[in-house]
Amino acid sequence: MKAILEIKKGESAYKIIRSPWLEDGQGPVSFKLLSKKRRDGEIETAYVVERRGGRKTVIAKTTTNEEKFTDAANAFRSMVWKLFPNADLKIEDVEPINVSSPGKSSQYTAAKNTRLGFFWLVLKKWLRL
Repeated sequence: MKAILEIKKGESAYKIIRSPWLEDGQGPVSFKLLSKKRRDGEIETAYVVERRGGRKTVIAKTTTNEEKFTDAANAFRSMVWKLFPNADLKIEDVEPINVSSPGKSSQYTAAKNTRLGFFWLVLKKWLRL
C-alpha cells in the first residue's frame, strides 16, 4: 500500500480539512484536504475523496508556499460547497506524529474520467496550476 502523503524525517504534518460524511448518488462520501510541510518549507497538499467502504481516491496533489496554502484550501472548500452547500469544512491543525514508528498507510486510486476528475479540473483552474 502507498501512503497518500509520506512524511519523511524533517517533515511535519501541516493542516487538514475534513468534511462530515455526506450523501451523494453513490452513497456516503467524505472530502479531505491533507497537507504536510516539507524540509524546504513548501506545503504539499493532497485532495482526497473517501467512500464509506474505505476506498480513497486522490484527486490531485499540489505544492504551494505557506502564504498560498490558504488560497488552495479556500478553492477546495468552494468546490465542495458547490456540491454540498451545508458541509462543515474547517481548517484544522494536525497533531505531530512520530515518523519512527511505521503506521498503516492508505491505498488510493486515480480519478480519471469521473465526476471527481472534473472536480479536480475546476479546482486546478481556480488554483491557476
